[in-house]
Amino acid sequence: MEKISQERLELALKASNEGIWDWEVVGGGEDVLFFSDKTLEFFGCEEGEIPGLFDSPKDWVHEEDLDGYLLSVREVLEDHGNDTLAIDCRFKVKNGDWVWLRVRGVAVRKEGKLKRLAGSVIDISRRKRVEAALEEERHQLKTLIENVPMSIYFKDLESRFVMVNTPTAKKLGCTKVDEVIGKTDHDFFDKRHADQSRKEEETVVATGKPQRESVEQEVWEDKDDTWVITTKIPWIDKEGKIRGVFGVSNDVTNLVLSQRKLMEMTLRMRDQNKEIKEELQLASEIQLSMIAENQITRMPQADTEECWNAYFSYKYVPVSGMAGDFFQVIPITEHQVGVLMCDVMGHGVRSALIVSMLRGLLEKEMEFAAEPDKILQGLNKGLVSIFKRAGVTMFSTAFYGVLDLKAGTLSYSNAGHPSPILLNGSEVKRLSDHGKVTGPALGMIPNCKYVSKQISFEKFSKMVIFTDGIYETEDKEGEELGVTGMMPGLKADGEIGEDLDRIMELTKTFSANGEFGDDVCLLGIKLAESE
Repeated sequence: MEKISQERLELALKASNEGIWDWEVVGGGEDVLFFSDKTLEFFGCEEGEIPGLFDSPKDWVHEEDLDGYLLSVREVLEDHGNDTLAIDCRFKVKNGDWVWLRVRGVAVRKEGKLKRLAGSVIDISRRKRVEAALEEERHQLKTLIENVPMSIYFKDLESRFVMVNTPTAKKLGCTKVDEVIGKTDHDFFDKRHADQSRKEEETVVATGKPQRESVEQEVWEDKDDTWVITTKIPWIDKEGKIRGVFGVSNDVTNLVLSQRKLMEMTLRMRDQNKEIKEELQLASEIQLSMIAENQITRMPQADTEECWNAYFSYKYVPVSGMAGDFFQVIPITEHQVGVLMCDVMGHGVRSALIVSMLRGLLEKEMEFAAEPDKILQGLNKGLVSIFKRAGVTMFSTAFYGVLDLKAGTLSYSNAGHPSPILLNGSEVKRLSDHGKVTGPALGMIPNCKYVSKQISFEKFSKMVIFTDGIYETEDKEGEELGVTGMMPGLKADGEIGEDLDRIMELTKTFSANGEFGDDVCLLGIKLAESE
């Protein structure tokens, strides 16, 4: 029977992968220590070698575990001490490796004195490594949860907080996480908000479906409202049962308030833009009316003997409502008429303001209306003075001519403006072919002197004065129309208005999008002798 019991014991120990040891305490150097083969295997010892489990633990036990090990052994060795020994610590085996061993023992005493201590040993290194890995994962997860800039929490089926991170506790006005546990939203928020939150969480639990990324307004009892983007997910345990709700919320109060301010600003700007648009529309209408007002279509007004007749037509297309291009036909005497064409740098409101200034300066210089060079000198002087006081750099090109219908001559002066196109019979050429008199643009050089030139009506029958917006029109390849591209529009027969229509149509056909890229201004003049 004893043999059978011994075999069963050995089989059980083998199956459990445990080693046994036995320490018979005799004293006087007669103690007897027994270690099973499995125990020796754990320590890397051969048969007959004795591990220093009790006699030399400092050589075997890891220094971090040594104090605890010695204390546990001492408490068993003492008279009337502990009757059990339970130690988990690292031991150094013979090859120098460290292994985790679980040592368990039971004391046998006589009159309180230890007579025998026997127990088992098992290698728990693998389990310890797994525990260490799990502990590191828990530490990493906790570090993540505590340091992400958002609130993370678990609530039970009654919406009581079970776990929260530190940002959640601080948001709720608590200094410690424990102050939140067991409480609900009703302990922190306004009742209406807390009721709504509870209703949402009941729905998540009932349906098992998450509520994802909804913007939620948090209403507090004692401070301003806040806004969060909240996700609420069913909290399901390892057995698949819903335990409550897991929530994550990110504070977006600053974003919401910024959006509200932006919306308010947008509405204000919309109203302001509407007012500005209406004012610009009015200004554009005024500018157009000034262009059309008192524009003469014929000089002289009635047929006279021994005098030339001049017929005028124009096209005016501002690209932005208000333009920097303008022209004016100015009666000087019964037989003299001035024609002015200006192109202010740029377009829009600023250029339109300069146009208004030029009109005012022109009125001031009307005493020199019959002298083209003096008119341009006066306009230049006025613009230079205005730009200097305003501290801006701008300019305007200009062409001014005086048609003397009795003498049959055109006197003209040019301030950086494109030379007009002339038609003589079937020949079309530039006015510059008859002598270059171009000076610098207005508003650039103080006290600039301009010169004038004269040409007989015998040299042309039609003339077109224009700004650069017409000939700088580009096609799909980026090529400009150029002045030569305008010339086919002039015909010997027909009215001057028909010529301008043809030039406009040629330009639109040439354009890549059928539109003009800049302000367009055309002034056509047709001459005819009186019969």
